[in-house]
Amino acid sequence: MNFSKKFNQNGRPSQRSKNNKGNEGRGRKTARFFSSKGQMFVIAGLIILIAFFLLRGVFGIYNTLEEKRFQETMILDKELRNIYHEYEKIIIVSRVQGNANSSAIANLADFSTFLRGEEDIEILYALVSVNNTKYTVTVGNFLNDNINVTVNATDSTPSSAAMGIVNDKTNASASFTSSVSSGVVNVTLIYARRSDNVIEAIPARIAPPTQEKSALHGFFDIKLKSREDFLRIKNTFNATW
Repeated sequence: MNFSKKFNQNGRPSQRSKNNKGNEGRGRKTARFFSSKGQMFVIAGLIILIAFFLLRGVFGIYNTLEEKRFQETMILDKELRNIYHEYEKIIIVSRVQGNANSSAIANLADFSTFLRGEEDIEILYALVSVNNTKYTVTVGNFLNDNINVTVNATDSTPSSAAMGIVNDKTNASASFTSSVSSGVVNVTLIYARRSDNVIEAIPARIAPPTQEKSALHGFFDIKLKSREDFLRIKNTFNATW
């Protein structure tokens, strides 16, 4: 009768046999450990891979929105510049009409009223109409708010004119006489809107009789809105004859 168990010379089980059993137990534990650790790496890798694809989608959406916003801004900028150029054309056209000052006042008001009905827009303009040493300052308010207006002028009589409250979609005028027959008078437009006080400077050229004795000087402050964004342009333009 054979026995698989080995004995040493003293009749006791061989120590080597015991060691083999211990090694086998440790081997099985080590295998289970590495197997669990491998599964953890695989799961972590899958999570990282899924997160990568999700983030790539998020960044893709962000880039698309930024590109769309950039294109909308470019379109808004082009539209705003076109509107401003139309105001320049009004100055040019008005000077060849019957009464340049009256024509410009009417044309500017009509165009501004039209824009307010078509666009989300705020407009403030000032027109300085010069005839020899006399000139008229007209302020047009299309800011969708009432403003309190004062106009100051250098080397002129009067030196200041209080126009008072100018309601939305209306304009107001004041007349001045320059004390110089040649040179530049500085017209300062001051208006209060709610808690803000705004000051704008408009130089007006007074030419001697031998040169251009009439002129239209326009100042334009235009804000065009689109959703939560807006663009603004502020500039002057003049025509002499």
